[in-house]
Amino acid sequence: LRRGLGAAKPGGRCVYSVCTISRAEAERVLAGIDAGRVDIVPLAPRAAEGAVPGSLQLLPGAGAGEGFFVAALEAGGGA
Repeated sequence: LRRGLGAAKPGGRCVYSVCTISRAEAERVLAGIDAGRVDIVPLAPRAAEGAVPGSLQLLPGAGAGEGFFVAALEAGGGA
């Protein structure tokens, strides 16, 4: 994820998506990214937001699948 963001031009986007509800593989990965270098681009209506503002997390039983997390990141000038 860091390499992808590092390759993105300022304003470029990377999508981080995992088919899990594990916080270690979802929210904590995003927490390890330098917030001064990227912005999370809102993907979902507030009712469907995940723990990370702007992200989307689908839980088992809320539709097809066993859980899913996605966030779009926009590279800032320092990326």
